Amino acid sequence: MSPFEVVHGYRPRKLIDLIPITQYSRVFESASAFASHIYDLHKDINKKIQESNAQYKSYADLHHRHL
Repeated sequence: MSPFEVVHGYRPRKLIDLIPITQYSRVFESASAFASHIYDLHKDINKKIQESNAQYKSYADLHHRHL
């Protein structure tokens, strides 16, 4: 996922989507649904980061020699 999608909760379709707009020009289906979507998105990204870090650690441990 792109950093934009993590922060804003959707992928920009065009470059015009990257321009900051006022809060009143976009309407979501409901604030609670959007908040739960962002919460789930952040939880999923956090899980992927943890898995990636575990994979890096396991690779580094293969090359580690115990003295």
